[in-house]
Amino acid sequence: MRAPTLIAGDWGTSYLRLFLCHADGTVVDRLDGPGAANVHGDFPEMLDALLAGWTRQYGALPVVLCGMVGSSLGWTLAPYVECPAPAERIAQPASSCTTVGAYHSRSVVS
Repeated sequence: MRAPTLIAGDWGTSYLRLFLCHADGTVVDRLDGPGAANVHGDFPEMLDALLAGWTRQYGALPVVLCGMVGSSLGWTLAPYVECPAPAERIAQPASSCTTVGAYHSRSVVS
């Protein structure tokens, strides 16, 4: 069986949806968690707690998050991209979050 290579997530106001994915985008597993409005600034701790099982099983994987996590309510403020835009331009302004003690590299795209 192939090992997953990426965790993708949509961290909205009300819910967090995380997807463990293969390189081709195939979803292997899914986790749900609290929305950005209910995390109260503890984004790194919440994410690491939710990902603990996948981390034990597969090691640290890159995490790409979108949604309210990239807003003034969220973890970090990610800039807007004027649309229409090619994929390269969308990824260019992604905000990267690194926290001491965290196990995953993270990108936030809003």
